[in-house]
Amino acid sequence: EIKEEKIIYKNSKYLELLESKIKLGSNNLTNYSRINRQSFSQVILINELEQYLFQLRYRIGCKDYILEFPGGAIDQNETPIKSAEREMREELGLNNINLIQLGSCYIDPMRSEFIGYFFKSNLLNTLKPFTAFVEGELEESYFFWMGKDQIKKYFSLLASSAIIGLYLI
Repeated sequence: EIKEEKIIYKNSKYLELLESKIKLGSNNLTNYSRINRQSFSQVILINELEQYLFQLRYRIGCKDYILEFPGGAIDQNETPIKSAEREMREELGLNNINLIQLGSCYIDPMRSEFIGYFFKSNLLNTLKPFTAFVEGELEESYFFWMGKDQIKKYFSLLASSAIIGLYLI
């Protein structure tokens, strides 16, 4: 049971670190740190060759290049599907795509209550690989298609959210 919480660090709207006083057992209180961050939407785009569109980018947290599906944070008062539609416009220039909800889950329930929402869409036309600077991001992204055999080969580069998305497919 959380008895008290206070923000001990805040970085814009994307991240807060909270110190929580929690009750364990009868009267024992202990401190625990929690992360408050926005939930996100990701979209698994599948082309006519049954390949998946991935985004390769450097992530500061793990200090490495990783593979993710396109998507991003859900803004305040925005639904997960509206977030997914907005992210497809911002990152890929796609409008009016048919999104099918695959599911959602807590991403790190031990430390945070943020949720990942996953969608898919089948594209009839293939986007060509390209590099882009995504608005609001710290680094550039490279977008490209990969088939299942290639995904297995580069599994160690997949973000956990990409693994969840592939599982939901």
